[in-house]
Amino acid sequence: MTMKRIDYLQTLFPNGIPTLWCPPLTHFTEDRSLDERRMEAHLRFLAPSVKGLLVPGTTGEGWELSDSEASALLRLVLPIAGKLDMLVLVGILKPTVAETLTALERTLDELELSAGDPRLLERLAGMHIAGFTFCAPRGAELSQQTILQALRLPLERGLPSALYQLPQVTANEFAPETARELAASFENLILIKDSSGGDRIITSPPRPEDLFFVRGAEGDYYEWFAENSSRYDGFLLSTANSFPVQLARIVAPGADAGEARRLSQAITAVINESFNAVRPVNRGNLFTNANKAIDHFNAYGPQADKLPGPRLHDGTVIPAEVLWQVGTVLTRHGLMPERGYYVNR
Repeated sequence: MTMKRIDYLQTLFPNGIPTLWCPPLTHFTEDRSLDERRMEAHLRFLAPSVKGLLVPGTTGEGWELSDSEASALLRLVLPIAGKLDMLVLVGILKPTVAETLTALERTLDELELSAGDPRLLERLAGMHIAGFTFCAPRGAELSQQTILQALRLPLERGLPSALYQLPQVTANEFAPETARELAASFENLILIKDSSGGDRIITSPPRPEDLFFVRGAEGDYYEWFAENSSRYDGFLLSTANSFPVQLARIVAPGADAGEARRLSQAITAVINESFNAVRPVNRGNLFTNANKAIDHFNAYGPQADKLPGPRLHDGTVIPAEVLWQVGTVLTRHGLMPERGYYVNR
């Protein structure tokens, strides 16, 4: 029997698709291994407000992780997500079609899953896996036909899938027409994340039916969710690492418009100023670095800049001067936490 999109949605999201998603930060110890206790504490901080995760995502340094590190990260997060009742989109983020397909097969093998299993959806639901996420292959010169054919290949496996518009890494975009063709051809395509900032797919009618659209670009959160005529269904944001409670208030049903707009403006200002503050780090990416700096204060409180800074994948430590600047930004906009979630651990 041919499955419809509604079949995927009802099995994987019996309570509806979460409105607020996050690509969680990947924390490292001094020896550059995964900091398991720190990551679990961070996920517990997110869980009351964020119900969906993308692992690994760009903010989780997914493009820098080795295959073995990405596998270890997924093995770490899945049982924690299960305990916290969070759903996980598995990130299959690779620069070429061949690498994408190889990574997908390796991930299925490691999870002991088979695309041909008639009980696959039930098994995924039991593991709190909501699907698998793919990007276009990298290359500014790629035609839409090439991108279309590249994205068809992982979708043809029949796995519940999400597409990730990420021109900051891929140097290209799949066009609205490409998204519509893929949605019409593949009922297993359930979600599209657009981090481009151009928002061409959501603003180019007709919108593909039954697909869930999340915005990944930062800023103007309230406007894109509540006020824009081409509104998104939700967000998958790097800043959900740092402001889960505030962003959840913005997308909450019946949210107070004045409060939501105020929070949106404050978060937009903080993240823009934090991007500028972390530019001297010159390693990693701005989304990771800014959110690791902000999360450092969420974890340890207002005096966090006096403690050793968080580490990036390559071992770089965010310096105290950068942390001090980010702390000043948080305080100025009224978003400095009174106490850290990791203080007594």
